[in-house]
Amino acid sequence: MGPGPRTAVPHGGLMASRQSQLHSYQFATQRTVSALVTRDPDPAQPPFRRVGGSVFASLMVAILALGAVGIYGLIVSGGNTTWRAEGAVVVERESGAKFVYLNGQLHPVLNYASALLASGSTDPKPISVSRRSLAGAPRGTPLGIPGAPDSLAEPGKLLGAPWTVCSNQVRQPDGTSHAQSSLLVGARPATAHPLAPGEALIVRTGETEYMIWNAHKFRIPADDQRIVHDAIGVHEDQPVPAATALLNVIAPGVDLGRVRVPGTGPSKVAGMAVGDRASVSTPGVGVQNFVALADGLAQISQLQANLMASAGSVAHDQPPSWLAVQPRSKLSVGSTDPVAALPDRPPTVVTPADGQRAVCAVFSDASGLPEIAVNAAPPAVGAAAVTGSQSPTSAVLADRVLVAPGRGAVVLAVPSPDATTGTLCLVTDLAVAFPVASTDALATLGYAGVQPPRLPDAVVALLQRGPVLDQAAARAPAVLR
Repeated sequence: MGPGPRTAVPHGGLMASRQSQLHSYQFATQRTVSALVTRDPDPAQPPFRRVGGSVFASLMVAILALGAVGIYGLIVSGGNTTWRAEGAVVVERESGAKFVYLNGQLHPVLNYASALLASGSTDPKPISVSRRSLAGAPRGTPLGIPGAPDSLAEPGKLLGAPWTVCSNQVRQPDGTSHAQSSLLVGARPATAHPLAPGEALIVRTGETEYMIWNAHKFRIPADDQRIVHDAIGVHEDQPVPAATALLNVIAPGVDLGRVRVPGTGPSKVAGMAVGDRASVSTPGVGVQNFVALADGLAQISQLQANLMASAGSVAHDQPPSWLAVQPRSKLSVGSTDPVAALPDRPPTVVTPADGQRAVCAVFSDASGLPEIAVNAAPPAVGAAAVTGSQSPTSAVLADRVLVAPGRGAVVLAVPSPDATTGTLCLVTDLAVAFPVASTDALATLGYAGVQPPRLPDAVVALLQRGPVLDQAAARAPAVLR
């Protein structure tokens, strides 16, 4: 840098300007510092230039870090207030505890379902909030329904029909075996053989036997078991032990046993007494069977004729010409209900392939008439819920209930196929059915618009029953036990 302008002084000398004096001072100071630090008064690069840059950069990083910490603190460490909205469902991030924000207070709730019901929202969106953010909120009375579910399946994970009830033999360590029932929610058995229209199955529970045919069960009275076995050709190894839960969901038909003929004594049919049988074979028609009643002949089925023969009734083979002149009775023998009536001909009794295979009833709708399947692979009950076999009210439950993890169901349990009302139930993967008070309550649980399938209430009754899920009950003070 060149010398600055000069000012004339007395005696003909020149005096330096203030700027030149300042530059000279700075230059002298710099040489002195350099000599002390580097032992060189004229180094190629002045000392502390890099140090100054580092200090400046460090200062800027510190300022940015402090700003980030401040913003984080506002959001996380006590500054988050976005959850303070009426009806908000809040989940404490650290513990998973549930709350609902009502009337300016944060109410602890017993479970997740209670929180949703208490919120009243049809589009519940739980908010995860830190414990510190909740610390200063005014607390209200604990609310909720004891025993309501704490986990709910997503709407897209709900299971529909079919539901299947199975029974299979389970061996015990001591070598004995017993019939175990299973309920499969939203599933059917694997490798099963559906009973054909002409096939039947004989099952036994305790000392009582039933014939299962045409999706109905027909009780065989203990005193008539030999008669029935002879009439339809049942072998000793064919009756299958069955769980009571399976039989409870199959609609009953009439009893299958000896044929009850009204009256005794002589008949208007010549040469026959009341209760005698007549068999007439007509070309083009086949064999027709009749029983003599007091006022004439009543036609009976081949199965009824076999039952009467097994019971020892007198038989008469007659030509078609004899039939044409005999009086006909105004009475009938057996059931007149075409649905619950016995088959006309003896069915073919199915022999199970293996005692360990399952007998199942598959329900696809509320008709109450399931598809009966035999020789099914036993359900894999490793992950099944164990019910205890009986409810607190002594109702029979399925021994095992299989609901896929993370899944559930919403169903309408109806008492009959033509019922216009029923019980709306939410089923969780813990195998508990919770009655839902209304469609509004169902919507607050996150299932708005779900169309529940109709199923027989006898099937849904095989599940353990939970408390009613009701919005008013969810907002009531919790009764802690």
